Amino acid sequence: IIDTQNYSANIDFTLSAVGSTGEHTKTVYAWYKDSFGNVSSIASDDITLLVVDNTSPSNTTIIINDNDSSTTNTVVTLTLSASDDYGISAYYASETNSTPPGNASGWNSVYATSKFSSNVSFTLTGASSAGNHVRTVYVWIKDMGGNISSSASDNITLVVSDTTLPSSPGISINDNDSSTSNSDVILSLSVTDNVGVTGYYASESSTAPASNASGWTMVTSSTSFSDNVSFTISSSSTVGNHSRTLYVWFKDAAGNVSA
Repeated sequence: IIDTQNYSANIDFTLSAVGSTGEHTKTVYAWYKDSFGNVSSIASDDITLLVVDNTSPSNTTIIINDNDSSTTNTVVTLTLSASDDYGISAYYASETNSTPPGNASGWNSVYATSKFSSNVSFTLTGASSAGNHVRTVYVWIKDMGGNISSSASDNITLVVSDTTLPSSPGISINDNDSSTSNSDVILSLSVTDNVGVTGYYASESSTAPASNASGWTMVTSSTSFSDNVSFTISSSSTVGNHSRTLYVWFKDAAGNVSA
């Protein structure tokens, strides 16, 4: 600058970048030097840098079962990837191609990262008839700012040769006790299948679940399944006797759901 006894100027300065959205306090320090090389004491001022993320995640990809063309099992592995400037927070996988809202229940949270890659389990919709059934899985990625990516999709053919439902489903509560004062109970479950039982679904609702509903508990495949499992029945706000009915369904690897 030109030597002067009283210096005043407006100059450009670039604040350091940040890796996340939100409010970030930035402090800028300044020193002054005279023609003899004497350096002044420090001066400083603060400003808040507001970082707003309006950019959706990009490069979203999905691969089903390492690009296998077909499967006989409704449970498949999705290989997912995406990138984002500030951090990916969740993914949503579905066989429906409608973009989910940001607060939908089907979002699965992930560790925030700008480069996301993961293998996750997904259950395809079963089929009620033998043959080849094309299944398409869509995925969306959401970032920490709530921005949702465009969808990516992949196809796989579900080959169904097993159309036999798991049979002889059974359930008893607390060894067939008639009453309990504890809402936590033990269910004794049993069922058989010609190929192998892969999961059970217990509920106080009598509505049969879809084979890819979120409430299924997966088990090691077995042609004759039995186990004692924990279940919490709904409580009551009043004293007295309150009847509770529990229902259970079983499914096999082909997605066939029992009575």
